[in-house]
Amino acid sequence: MISPEFRTTEAIDQLSAYKQLIISNHGESLWQDLEPEFNRLENNRKEMVNAFQFRTDANQLRKYKELFLENYRVQIQLGKFFAFGTDRTQVNLTFNWQDSFTRQKIKSNQPLIDAISSLYNYGVACARIVRLILFVQLIKACYMDLSGDGIKEAMKQFQQAGWVFEHCRTLVSNLGPNETSPDFASETLGMLANLMLAQAQYLFYKKATDSQMKPQIQAKIAMQVGDYFKKSYEIGATNASVKNYDKGVFLKIQSYYSIYFLGISYLIIGKEGYKQVADAGQGIGKAISDLNAAISTFEGVKSIISSLPQSYQDNFNSKLSEAIKLREQANNDNKTIYFEKEIPLDKLPRPDSQNLVKYEPPSEDIDLKISLQDKLRFIVPPQIRVYQEELRQQISEILNHEYELDNNNEQTQKFFMDQHHLPQALYSVSAPNEIPDQIWDKVEEFQKRGGIQTVMDQLEGIKALKQNNIKLLDDMKVILDEEEGTDFKLRQQYGEKWIRTESVKINGHMKFQVNEFKNKAEIADKTDEKIETKFKAQIADLDILKFSRQQLSQQIPGGSNQDQIQQSHGYQSLQLNLQELDKLKERKQKIFEEAIQKSQNLNVIDDMTQVHQGLQEKGTVFEKYKQEFRQIFSQLETIEKQRMELNQQIEVNMHEFNQIKAQGSGQNSETQDFYRKLDGSLQYVNELNGMLAQANNFHSQLCEHLNKIYQDVMDFKMSRDLEKNDMVQQINSSQVMGMGGPAIQQNLNQPPVQQQIQQQPPMMQQQQPNQQQQIQQQHQPLQQQQQLQPQQHQQMGNPQNQHQPQQQQMNQQLPPPMNQMPNQNFMQQQQHQPLNNSQIQPQQQQQHQFGMNQQLPPQGQQNQFNPPQGYNQPPQGFNQPPPQQFYQQPPGFMPPQGYMPQNQGMPPPYYMPPQGHAPPGYRPPLGQQPPPGYFPPPQGMYQQPMYQPIPGQFMPQPGQFMPPGQFPPPQGGFPPGYPPQQQPYGYQPYKS
Repeated sequence: MISPEFRTTEAIDQLSAYKQLIISNHGESLWQDLEPEFNRLENNRKEMVNAFQFRTDANQLRKYKELFLENYRVQIQLGKFFAFGTDRTQVNLTFNWQDSFTRQKIKSNQPLIDAISSLYNYGVACARIVRLILFVQLIKACYMDLSGDGIKEAMKQFQQAGWVFEHCRTLVSNLGPNETSPDFASETLGMLANLMLAQAQYLFYKKATDSQMKPQIQAKIAMQVGDYFKKSYEIGATNASVKNYDKGVFLKIQSYYSIYFLGISYLIIGKEGYKQVADAGQGIGKAISDLNAAISTFEGVKSIISSLPQSYQDNFNSKLSEAIKLREQANNDNKTIYFEKEIPLDKLPRPDSQNLVKYEPPSEDIDLKISLQDKLRFIVPPQIRVYQEELRQQISEILNHEYELDNNNEQTQKFFMDQHHLPQALYSVSAPNEIPDQIWDKVEEFQKRGGIQTVMDQLEGIKALKQNNIKLLDDMKVILDEEEGTDFKLRQQYGEKWIRTESVKINGHMKFQVNEFKNKAEIADKTDEKIETKFKAQIADLDILKFSRQQLSQQIPGGSNQDQIQQSHGYQSLQLNLQELDKLKERKQKIFEEAIQKSQNLNVIDDMTQVHQGLQEKGTVFEKYKQEFRQIFSQLETIEKQRMELNQQIEVNMHEFNQIKAQGSGQNSETQDFYRKLDGSLQYVNELNGMLAQANNFHSQLCEHLNKIYQDVMDFKMSRDLEKNDMVQQINSSQVMGMGGPAIQQNLNQPPVQQQIQQQPPMMQQQQPNQQQQIQQQHQPLQQQQQLQPQQHQQMGNPQNQHQPQQQQMNQQLPPPMNQMPNQNFMQQQQHQPLNNSQIQPQQQQQHQFGMNQQLPPQGQQNQFNPPQGYNQPPQGFNQPPPQQFYQQPPGFMPPQGYMPQNQGMPPPYYMPPQGHAPPGYRPPLGQQPPPGYFPPPQGMYQQPMYQPIPGQFMPQPGQFMPPGQFPPPQGGFPPGYPPQQQPYGYQPYKS
């Protein structure tokens, strides 16, 4: 058993490409709905890349077979709903595949090549599974028992593989010239399809020999095996790439089997003929001729068998030896006993063949609807929707035209019937006191359905459905317009800060559906109004349908000579003619129902997608669908011809009927008028029921569609509102932090960090008083910083302040807006203007004078830029901390005393630090001048306290992280390689 290799592929990032397109064109909510399906697609395709490695594992091949089939289904659907290319509205992907024979690399940006390649590999997996089963069939742990149903399952796998390769021949015609490869050539796929059937037929031959079927049947099956291999070989020999594949062995095996099984067929026939000679006493000459043909056929394959593996040679030599030995025995018997003449080989009849296999579609439906298909219904490109609507419009014109023709024909027929007073003329001569059965059956059926009250209830129900649909449409329009208007106003208000996709760019598909369904609802509403108006005008004439049969019979005017007329040929012929007309009318009604149903279920996305991609002509596709409807309505022409023939017969029969009536008491016009009125009411009710049923069906389906769209609209609005609220909150908070309140305006050189301190919640201010004081002092000008240092020392050394909370000590230093009004808004802060520079400086100088003799702060609160002796400066290469809008404290975080908060975010370009912060000994990078006051940030997440080294402490290893407070750095500085590479969570140093 032989089979081709897998086509191999490479992993691609489909997820990012689809995500970018869907979010930018259809919104993030739709992507969130589709994301699980695309994750599954991405994982499946990554797994497909490894299929070649498991081509000899039957269990793994079964798994990959399912993966290939699923990827085929998905890629076919994605090709229908998306456009692929490099444009902004297209999916930008490149699929890479390698030819299974030459390993030639093929690239394409269309998913069709991914789908066909997956289907091709599905067929290869089917063939290789059976090949492995046959290879291990003698092992106890084989994967499938080939006895009984096992071999049937193996045959089925080969037949399905043959169907797959044959189906691929029809698909590859849609590929571009640069997307084809030797294994996708039409002759290659034809070769593989026949090769699969040949091997399936071989399994039937094996089953026949194992079951010891009649030799004639075995010979026929073997002959068909050879025919399939011969056809496969002849097709494959036309492809140079296949001819050279595997050094020609792949094609030589097919050539060998095409000749080998012909010889096997002759051998079976000759062997059986020789067995029957002893019983029949003749036929040995024919048996020897068949054996000669088998040996001659085997001799012709010796040139091929020498280049095949040893297993083929052993089997061939065994069969050849058997044929030669049997022929010698037959020749000896013929020379001594029978003396029959042999048949020349050129006159020997060729064995018959019997085919037992055919292409069989996979047991799994390859076009099975997938879950992703329903979710992609809003992804249809707008141009395809335009094509759909244009085609539906043209089909509607065909329907309307046929309706007009039928209406004209009905009017002509009605005029013809009224001219001959039919069918009332026949009713008038029926039994005078009894309504005819055919009339009463119609009346009774109408009464059983509820009569006129049912019609009125149906009208009210349709009206309620209409109102509900109109309300849904209006609500959706209002929601979309309001959301779009809100987005436009906020975009105008915030300008470039309002960074998100415009609503008008992502709600287009929903607005299109709302407008489309609203137009349809308005058209249906006009039709419903006409129906209701006509019903109200006819309701008085419908009262006759309320009566019972006895009451109606009492209202029939009397007549005479009815029995003689009813027995006449003319009367009976007219009855048959009217019945035929009723049948023709029912046939016409079914034709129109079929056309309407087809138009409602019309699915043209596949063809319109190919039109959109330039693979088909728009006019050709439109004409194909319109021709289908013309074919349906062509039946009306036959019905119209039959109607004209019936009218001619009615005229002849009516003449005879009138003659018989004239011989009697004459025509009773009152009776005819009664039946004319009754028949007209029944006809109108029948038409009304049909129209109401269609109207109810239309509005019910419309309501179902609108409810789905309404849910999508509400989900869209909710997601957009949440996004809007978050953006507004972020923008407003950034504006409050950057607008420069009164506390900042008092000194233009004051850094914006103080503003951050003001805007922190009170709880954070109470938890971090030392940090606030340290941050504020670091960002003050040099003069104020020098004045506040002794002030700080004084506050700490003052006995009156030692027992006060740290927040109260801090409050004595900060201006009122910083400590007294943290939650006031901007307008309230303007009413509490702080002191200006001139007012603050005298107070600071006075505090400075009183604090000159105070003791220094504790060791853990030393200035971070003046470490004690034995400590190194922090490593250079990091930029200064960012301004206030990048500082973010973790909620509820309480750092240890003396630690600096972490610098979050990244500094803006060209940030200039305040004066007085450059550490001693700072050296800028080579060739660069540092800005005034440039200083490095603190190490780690916080500034480490300046611990004194403890003798005997062990030295940390290079790269080892030293948590603050557990052990100090070693005396004399950090070792080489320190600071460690491992950083605390959230620490992101900025590298210049």
